[in-house]
Amino acid sequence: MRIPFFLNKAFVAIKQFVANNITFIVLMVCCNLPVLITYENVWKKFDLLAYIFAVNTIVALLFSAIPWKRVRHSVQIFIIVLSLLSFYLDAYFSIFYDGVPDQSVIEIILETNPTEALGYIQAYMTNIWLYVVFVVSLLVFFAIMRYARNLRNVRGVMAAISVFILFGTIKALSNIVSERIDRDMTTYRHVRYEACSVLGKTLFLIKAINNLDAMSNMENNAAGKLDMLKNESTIPYVVYILGESISRHHLGLYGYHLDTTPLLDAKEKQGNLIKFTDVISSEPVTRKSIAQMFTFHRRGAKGEWYENTDLFTILRAAGYHTTWISNQEYSGKHANTAHFYAKRCDNNFYTLCRQMSSYTLPDPYDEAMLPFLDKTLANPRNKNFVLLHMMGAHQLYSARYPQSRRKFTTAMEFGCNDMVKSEKADYDNAVLYNDSVINEIINRFEDKNAIVIYTPDHGEDVMELNLKMPGHYEFNPNIHMVEIPMMIWVSDKFQAVYPDLVARIRRSTDRPFMTDDMIHTLLDLMQIRTQEFREKLSLINDKYDTKRLRYCGNKIYQRKEKRLSN
Repeated sequence: MRIPFFLNKAFVAIKQFVANNITFIVLMVCCNLPVLITYENVWKKFDLLAYIFAVNTIVALLFSAIPWKRVRHSVQIFIIVLSLLSFYLDAYFSIFYDGVPDQSVIEIILETNPTEALGYIQAYMTNIWLYVVFVVSLLVFFAIMRYARNLRNVRGVMAAISVFILFGTIKALSNIVSERIDRDMTTYRHVRYEACSVLGKTLFLIKAINNLDAMSNMENNAAGKLDMLKNESTIPYVVYILGESISRHHLGLYGYHLDTTPLLDAKEKQGNLIKFTDVISSEPVTRKSIAQMFTFHRRGAKGEWYENTDLFTILRAAGYHTTWISNQEYSGKHANTAHFYAKRCDNNFYTLCRQMSSYTLPDPYDEAMLPFLDKTLANPRNKNFVLLHMMGAHQLYSARYPQSRRKFTTAMEFGCNDMVKSEKADYDNAVLYNDSVINEIINRFEDKNAIVIYTPDHGEDVMELNLKMPGHYEFNPNIHMVEIPMMIWVSDKFQAVYPDLVARIRRSTDRPFMTDDMIHTLLDLMQIRTQEFREKLSLINDKYDTKRLRYCGNKIYQRKEKRLSN
């Protein structure tokens, strides 16, 4: 078969260019291979590999246009170094999280303070094999740099690479054109964000910075138009305890084999604590889950969460004095989601506001919030809304409770090895300590007309399903990362004053719920109505929609009953 003239000319030109730039092209291709791990379909791997060859050849072509040799070589070395760093980042995420870093991960990195980074390193990156792999792969890359040029002398290699590059270029262009007609941008996203990691991360970084800057600019301005339709709120004390990384699979209150919640169990037996049995977080990570909990921005909605009306702006307009007490920090230049809300409150208190460079100070335990709560209660208003943001059971688990309070040991835990059992023991001790702090908070409202709501931001997989590491993450999260406890405590005075409301709460305990509708539930509880409020989205409303689809990551969530002792 006769090859068309233009294809033949293109093939010859590509072959010559590849021969002259083989070392740079091969290195760039190798640096972008980790993304292939995240695709199970062989043909998708093949397509993406073709795009990787094509895009990185185009990158080499752009650099070859630099007329000054030294500048050209310096730029190429700089890009290779960045690509190597990106290779290790992508490889780490691909192996442990089944995905590569995207805009959300970059935003998390930008918001992370040194203490959080140090905690992550201590929790996840102390495995010696990580560094063995690092050294071995570095030696492989040095070997490629030294010997890749010899590929030019191997018969057929240049022709095969050139054909593959031409194939990848034609396929990418044809797919992008056809998909634009169908309004599908799959190939475009592959080419733009995955085929060349340095290009993709640069684009993600630009978008992340723009997004965080936009959020920072709106911090001091109430978002959205506030239309108050009804305000019959009379509850003197509404308290929200926002936990951190607590899975209901590790709570004795929910049937766990260890007694991790003795104090909450006692309050349930007294009849004041009402637990909910089928609640999941809308996201498996803090910043996304609480963004949706306290605004009208639901999962899958268009626009940014901070462009929507938030709960604290509504409560202040309804006459509530709002207070945010946190044992978590806001970080550096880009304030995180929690701090965004804290600045909307009348008062906000942080247990520790260290500088970005001060990462050696130990994290205070959650009981450090109690003096700030006492200070708040010493100057009560007619209507008070207090939110306490705990550190909960965030990694490192062993740093979340005083060692003098340690009760559970590896001998009490289930697991395939001592390392797994040790992680679970530390986590369960953190949950036990969490139980005591929640109890201390509730005790301060025993003699008041008060209601206390508790939910964590998300759950945690303590090596039940992901045996590689404990934790929570956005890439392919499992059900343990979203299945959370939810409970409401009501004082005796509250039950006497609001019997109908308490009855509504008790009727709702087994309804399926996802926390991105929490703002509707809270407004319904406090008898506040705005233009955005919907009765069918409030868990405690008799018109609640129980058929709403819920999600775990990108998959539809389906509840699976499991033995909590495993």
